[in-house]
Amino acid sequence: MSDGDQAPGSAIKRFLRDKLAVNRAVGYMLITRGWQFFAAPVTIYLIYKFFGEDLQGYYYLFHSLLAAQIFFELGLNHILSLLASHEWSHLKFNEAGEVIGEQRAFERLSTISQFGDRWYRFMLLLFLPGLIIGGLIVIQNPDQPTSFWKFPWVVAVVLNAISLTYQPRLAVLEGCNQVTTVNFVRMFQAVIGSLVVWTAILSGWGIWTVAAANSVRLGWEIFLVNFRYRTMFKSLKSNSETDRFSWKDEAWPLQWRLAIQSIGGYFSSYFFIPVIDQFYGKAAAGRMGMTWSIVSNLQAASLSWVQTRMPEFGMLVAKRKIAELEQKMLRIGAISVSLFLSAGGAFVAGVWLLTYFNSDAANRFLTPGQVGFLVLATLFLQLSWVMHSYVRLFKKDPFLLQNVISASITGISAVYFGRHYGVTGIVVSYFLISICYTIPVSSWLLLAHRKTIKPHDDASSEKPSA
Repeated sequence: MSDGDQAPGSAIKRFLRDKLAVNRAVGYMLITRGWQFFAAPVTIYLIYKFFGEDLQGYYYLFHSLLAAQIFFELGLNHILSLLASHEWSHLKFNEAGEVIGEQRAFERLSTISQFGDRWYRFMLLLFLPGLIIGGLIVIQNPDQPTSFWKFPWVVAVVLNAISLTYQPRLAVLEGCNQVTTVNFVRMFQAVIGSLVVWTAILSGWGIWTVAAANSVRLGWEIFLVNFRYRTMFKSLKSNSETDRFSWKDEAWPLQWRLAIQSIGGYFSSYFFIPVIDQFYGKAAAGRMGMTWSIVSNLQAASLSWVQTRMPEFGMLVAKRKIAELEQKMLRIGAISVSLFLSAGGAFVAGVWLLTYFNSDAANRFLTPGQVGFLVLATLFLQLSWVMHSYVRLFKKDPFLLQNVISASITGISAVYFGRHYGVTGIVVSYFLISICYTIPVSSWLLLAHRKTIKPHDDASSEKPSA
């Protein structure tokens, strides 16, 4: 069959592969995000139909507080994935699903995996009481009986805590270039999770819907780690830890920086909802929560192009193929940012149409102008995220001071401008910080890092593929 006679499906596959750099891992994640994009309007409609404005506020406030899991992960997920990717370049699976290959790399990967398990088990002891008590303090509302939200909150935290213990192994899996399988499972997780949420809302479960959704997430993580990759982790655990890997020397210099920045990341995103709740109540927090959930989902979908290739990029660094790395990352990063800009613009237009036609649904979102500033701020932050990811592939992180300053300014601005100028004050200050500070400083630090890459790194690289 000639090129001109090839089936339309083949042409579409070639376009996705060659023009948009869509591989199977990205494809599964895109299906997941596509489902979430389809499911989000259904969920939003059901929340609008069956939740009052205050209950909507509780729903998104729960999600924003559960995101405080960042304070306990302390950037370790990214570190585990990065370190595993460097070792996996010398390893593979045998037919039984066990890890085999270079002995030194195997021992190091085993140590990395076991350290991650210990770290998260320790964090579990802090996570449970810390988040339960913190939530009981923040969520309290004199207009609602405590029993309305207290028990659902405790159950949601317990489920999240158990899920926390599975995060290190999921990170190791992604670092071992198993992103395709992980994303395949997450695709089913997203579909079933949405169906459970819809069923819970229609059945009148109210705020218990959050706990129901968390139980689905935990169930799929148990399946992936304890069943699908049971042999892999059993083979890694059978190997006693060695001194071939020094966490203090190789990982901690990067992790403590990521930890501080992860904490700062909370104040740059999820912190807005509790602030609005404290000043303007559950209904206003619900509008911010629903708007932010859509913007963050659009960003997550567009970041799929970069995130699913981080193990591949890590292996290129390990092999010192710097020219090929930069060529691929520049292209993938441009696709990611462009897609978010397009999707974000469509969302702003959608909210404007709801407002123009005086739809009651418009009252559940921020105003079109506020949404526009939020989308633009997120766009610039996504661009800076791509820059940061490139540098961190080299086990370096010069962004600590920048991110601490950015998070501090963002948190302080959210409280000050939110109190005096409402939601508009928060989103406009968020936008100004991203364009006037985050982007210029990130660009400067990226260029400074590139100057430290020695010329012979490229000389030893293979010629990039066309």
